[in-house]
Amino acid sequence: MKKILTISALTLVLAACKESETFYFTLDNPTNEKMVLTIDGKEHQLAAYSHEKLTLAAGEHTIENNEYKVNFTVFYDSKGGIINPTGNPYLIESLLYSVPKNPNNAAVRDVNFKIDGYPFVGPFSVQSDFIIDRSYQHSMTEKGAWNFDIFEVPPQEIKTDRGFGILKKIYNKNEFLDMVKVEAPDVRADYDQHKTVVKTKPTFRNEDAHYKNNMEIANSIKDEETKKYALQLIELDKKYAQAKGVKEQEKIKDDYQKTTKDYMKASSKMSSEAKTSMKGYVIPANFEKGIIINSVEVK
Repeated sequence: MKKILTISALTLVLAACKESETFYFTLDNPTNEKMVLTIDGKEHQLAAYSHEKLTLAAGEHTIENNEYKVNFTVFYDSKGGIINPTGNPYLIESLLYSVPKNPNNAAVRDVNFKIDGYPFVGPFSVQSDFIIDRSYQHSMTEKGAWNFDIFEVPPQEIKTDRGFGILKKIYNKNEFLDMVKVEAPDVRADYDQHKTVVKTKPTFRNEDAHYKNNMEIANSIKDEETKKYALQLIELDKKYAQAKGVKEQEKIKDDYQKTTKDYMKASSKMSSEAKTSMKGYVIPANFEKGIIINSVEVK
């Protein structure tokens, strides 16, 4: 019978140290084969199970290998991310730090997920994007979607003015499985026996459904002023996705922030009847991103 690994959130001791921000991309090869690709025409060769750190300026870039040619834009306030041409799963863990005398004042949510067809349970989210964006949902932590990068060991203690803290750690698949081997060797042995390894493919975010949902929300608004600002937000969201230059990106984001205030102010003045008829609030898709995929050519 298969065993299911339950990885509980770590309850760690609060204590010391302020983090420093990092703004770079990691090109990772978690496979057992050599990886070759070009970034903006420059060739990169990575041995099996190796990675390379690199920096990318704001603006357009192109990554090409024997399977894909991907054009993407790095936004001016990007926090970097992980370039994942192999489409391998990456796991973001929620780490709960708490003072010893009060360990239950916060919690993280366990979820079910599979790696190579094998079931696990724990406070993890799994991503396999071609570029895993560290800026996405950046409000979660000061450093972005995760505090601790692949192969970066989280500290046993942190400093906080609260009784607890939740930080994020990202693993590639091999690093995650190495952790499982240490924390639950019997589960790792069972995984090795029952896993079903298949070739992975990267995913690419597409916001068409998000745009469509926002339009349905905007069209449900009866108050004309609120509807006007809702439609402006949708248009700014699409324009931001197409903005290539830093000044253009900054201008659109400034307009977005102003329009958001106008939208919220107008919606707060709506009648109860008008609010009831709304299908929700317009939530832009792109302003929390650090990168956006412009085009994907499958070879």
